[in-house]
Amino acid sequence: MRKFSSKNGFQQNAWALFPQDKEIITGLAEALQIPLPLAQVLVNRGIKTAAAGKVFLTPEPVQLHSPFAMKDMEAATTIIWQAVREGRRIAVYGDYDVDGIGATALLFTQLRRLGGDVVYHIPNRLVEGYGLHEHTIARLVKDGVSLLVTVDCGISDRDAVAFAREQGMEVVITDHHLPPTELPPANAIVNPHRVDCSYPFKDLCGAGVAFKLGQALLEQQEQDQKEHTMVATSNAWAGMEDYLDLVTLATVADMVPLLGENRVLVTYGLRRMETVLRPGLVALCEAAAAGGKITAETISFIIAPRLNAAGRLGDASRALELLLAGNLEEARPLAGELHEENKRRQQVEANILKEASKMAGEMPENEADFLLLAAPDWPQGVIGIVASRLLEQYQRPVMLISLVGGQGKGSGRSGDDFNLSAALKECAPLLLAFGGHHCAAGLTMQEENIPKLRRELNRLARQWRAEAEPVPSLYVDALLKPQQITEELVRQLELLEPFGFGNPRPLFYSNNWLLEQKREVGRGQRHLQLGLSRDGCFLKAIFFDGKTKLPDLQPLRELDVFFTLSFNTWQGRDTLQLELSAGVFSDEYIRGKISLLDHRGLGRKLDYLRELGRQGEGCLVFVNTMGRLRKLEQQLGRNKGFYFTHQGQFQREQMEGILPSHLVLYDLPLQKGRLTDLFQAFGRVNKLTVHLIYGTEDWQDNLRLLTATIPSLSVLEQVFHALQEMAATGDFADHSKTLTSLKGRLPFSPTISLLEKCLLIMKEAACLELEKGKIKLETGFGDDYCTLLGKLAVADQYNWARQKWQEAFRWQRYLLQAKGEDILNLCLEGVQDS
Repeated sequence: MRKFSSKNGFQQNAWALFPQDKEIITGLAEALQIPLPLAQVLVNRGIKTAAAGKVFLTPEPVQLHSPFAMKDMEAATTIIWQAVREGRRIAVYGDYDVDGIGATALLFTQLRRLGGDVVYHIPNRLVEGYGLHEHTIARLVKDGVSLLVTVDCGISDRDAVAFAREQGMEVVITDHHLPPTELPPANAIVNPHRVDCSYPFKDLCGAGVAFKLGQALLEQQEQDQKEHTMVATSNAWAGMEDYLDLVTLATVADMVPLLGENRVLVTYGLRRMETVLRPGLVALCEAAAAGGKITAETISFIIAPRLNAAGRLGDASRALELLLAGNLEEARPLAGELHEENKRRQQVEANILKEASKMAGEMPENEADFLLLAAPDWPQGVIGIVASRLLEQYQRPVMLISLVGGQGKGSGRSGDDFNLSAALKECAPLLLAFGGHHCAAGLTMQEENIPKLRRELNRLARQWRAEAEPVPSLYVDALLKPQQITEELVRQLELLEPFGFGNPRPLFYSNNWLLEQKREVGRGQRHLQLGLSRDGCFLKAIFFDGKTKLPDLQPLRELDVFFTLSFNTWQGRDTLQLELSAGVFSDEYIRGKISLLDHRGLGRKLDYLRELGRQGEGCLVFVNTMGRLRKLEQQLGRNKGFYFTHQGQFQREQMEGILPSHLVLYDLPLQKGRLTDLFQAFGRVNKLTVHLIYGTEDWQDNLRLLTATIPSLSVLEQVFHALQEMAATGDFADHSKTLTSLKGRLPFSPTISLLEKCLLIMKEAACLELEKGKIKLETGFGDDYCTLLGKLAVADQYNWARQKWQEAFRWQRYLLQAKGEDILNLCLEGVQDS
């Protein structure tokens, strides 16, 4: 991948661009008849052939593997069917997150439909914690349960499973977490991550494994103990359609990759939810005021947080009851309760975030590379979310620990550049228990060991950061030009849905967009709605939470943007919009105390000045003519804070002796010396922002100015011809009148200064005599202008003027064509020379 660092931007992110192999991309686009950006995204997802692309773009149930390819699946279905037929009581034992709740609802409902005597148990996070517990198993045995089927848990509960077997229970474990080296003594263990399991797809969530078990139960029912094939039957798929919404909720919420079998399940689950939505989800969407089509994003940001809220602060079985509700009358009170619980969770989360942020800000420098923060009675169900917020805010690993009775239970998060699980393994002597993976982990420890753990984790963070290369925080799929950003492209990109973990919305990059409009919208006006233009193309953009993630953006700044593409639907009409996720200022260069904003070629100069004036900081505007100066004073209404310099000349007393912090080059400076002198005047300022808003149109204005002040051979020839006409009438009596008359005879409008220079050059070339203001022409030239021009061309004053002309042209060409950083260096030289 090509890696880039941001320029001076509103998010200091490193970013990487996926390899752009034009040959592969073009071939894939032609084979699949898709746009090049879509083909690029497929290649970025590892899809490089037309056959693989067709499978990805058109997920079908036939792409699912046989459930019996999973180790112990046959044994598990045999045990369960035997219990159903014998009328023995079965307990489905789940977990308190959406995956565990969804898996429990799925298997509980299906076993009941198959005629089973079924109960369920969801552990209370705050009372029992995760996994199987002996006291719960003992209660289930007392309640007559003889078969325990776990979903989304059990693989690490060796002692609890052994206890259940001792009590006479049969145990079937279905789980998707990584197994320990020694498996628990269950009757059957269905887990695609088993070392001895050859199942082709390993990334199912807990409910996904439960769904495969459900398929297998139906197949075994249909085949009635016949030899099993390696292909799932269509009837078994049809029998599982009622559970597609549950496996979809769990798959999205548990953030397993939306690839392979997960992509098929979620695609068909979302389609099912468009037409058939269980009462509990209808009620939950009503409570959250979430209308419209349910997408993976709807699940991630609206449905899943409310279902999870039940277990974070209380009893998760309320969420399960909601999913099992048979009608809206039963579902609405539960949905309202979970919605309020989620609001309470958000408030608790905000309080902890505020407290933890304060603690983070007070950390000494040697303890700020890994933020380990602890406090009494932080709810364990919330600290993981807060850790994620702090990771995003501080861009460093975080562990939050809730202290109760001398012990602490913690939840941590890290980025790709720090292996949190490996770090905790190195600190194992300080811990009672720990677990997790690269970017998320939990621990239990004695409170007294927290200072030691903090020091050790900070040491590891510093060590690993020094050894590792920076990891980009943004991975860009493709660079897009304005003409590529179309509604048709957005519709083609929809073929990639559903989006989520493992298959994110394609992220694009595009540069040099002019910020035309900015509006704060949403609750608390946290979001930014922007209008961007480039190359005659105008697009709307939205940056969610942009107000907190960006500094104050001024219209008419240029931005490089990172974005996804979507439609904003309003009153039945779809409008293309960019959803910004990051960006940099493309117009800004910073070195030391000087910032340079490069807006050369900006058409709306006056609007730019007005926006700058709204910042309330002093601003010195450079212009070339007094006419321009007076016009701007009139247009700006003599706003306080605006001062003007005519070709670098200004009076400090006009600015009350204080130099402003902004210098705007409104016109293209004619000469380097004037500008250098101006920069030297700013040598003592603490901070200076230079704004370049001149453009190529100023070149034409300057050409007219130079023509009016520095004589060319053409001008000299025309002036001499006019003098010859005047000599024929004897009109040389008074010098002042001569110049006025001469000015009226020329086909252009010269200044008196230009005419004076012309006369001096002609005098040096012996083309005329000047005595006491009176002119006497050399009459020997007649119409021989070649001889005249030859004599004028060697005159010292003409060549001096010619040199000034050429220097001015070279200087102006440089100011128009040079890179922004080179002009910044010029500013620095001037300031440092002062």
